[in-house]
Amino acid sequence: MNDELKTIAGYLKSQWPALAVLGIAAAIFSALNVLSRDGSVDVYYGIFLLVVLALCVLLANYLVYRQRVKKLMRGERNVSLDFSDLPKPYDAQSQQYTAIIDKLHRKMTETVSKIQEDYTEQLDYYSMWIHQIKTPISAMRLMIQADQTLTDKMAWEAEIFKIEQYASMVLWYVRLSDLAEDMIFETVPLHPLVCASVKKYSTIFIHKHLAVDIEDFDISAVSDAKWLAVIFEQFLSNSLKYSSKGTIRIKCRRVNGTEAELIIRDEGIGIRAEDIPRIFDKGYTGYNGRIYEKSTGIGLYMAKKAADHLGVRLEVTSLYGKWTEAAIYCPAVREKSFLSDINVRNGKEM
Repeated sequence: MNDELKTIAGYLKSQWPALAVLGIAAAIFSALNVLSRDGSVDVYYGIFLLVVLALCVLLANYLVYRQRVKKLMRGERNVSLDFSDLPKPYDAQSQQYTAIIDKLHRKMTETVSKIQEDYTEQLDYYSMWIHQIKTPISAMRLMIQADQTLTDKMAWEAEIFKIEQYASMVLWYVRLSDLAEDMIFETVPLHPLVCASVKKYSTIFIHKHLAVDIEDFDISAVSDAKWLAVIFEQFLSNSLKYSSKGTIRIKCRRVNGTEAELIIRDEGIGIRAEDIPRIFDKGYTGYNGRIYEKSTGIGLYMAKKAADHLGVRLEVTSLYGKWTEAAIYCPAVREKSFLSDINVRNGKEM
């Protein structure tokens, strides 16, 4: 019963303009009825007053309606979690809508907080797992080095290195969803970065009897050193994976004075022309992945995602059966103010 009374009261409150017009109209016609008996007032004058009154009420309602609509449009253009700019509820129905929206907002906030908490726990778990799994891997490497009975230690070393890289890739992949918080832009000398990555993969070079030729260059880029190394090492890893002979050549040059072009070229099996447009798609392995069953389609996807956040362009060209060339275009070093602007946009300080 109380709910019904509240509903009726809310409805009457929402209809107050119409009720006001009806009340005033009744009063005017009552007065006209009395005055028209002696002929002192024309009935058309009363109708005119009613029309003017109705127009005034419509104008007032329109102004209120227009203000509410403008606030809603501003809220739609600038969607946020702050409802203070939205118009206040003016009747029982709008109050109910507001209450529903408020409950949905609280539920959404709780859900987002839970997702963030789960993500943090997941990241902590993977980080701990990576560090834990590296301990037995290191122990295995020491055992292999100490065991004089093994006939092909380099093959064992190469396989252990692959396990380490796959384990590290898990951690990099998890961090993809929060790249902006994980990046620090700075001056990155490219030659030391390349040499460190090649040294890291030296076991694979030796095991596969592949040569490497690194041109001498003195070029620095504006980037995050850690993620730029991840991108470069993904291309280096692919060159090693799909090459069985020849030399992997690495060089770098300036392009238009604003970009550093880091190039890695191998003499491996190459990539089919129809596969190149999709090599950065998540899970896409192409013809090589299906034939050799060595590809997950995650590495280059991860590299492209990181490159987009770094402002780095990636290009791949290939002649199937002959060679593959990957180019990484990074912003070359500029004035210090340029570095500061980039870090401000990414929420970092130099």
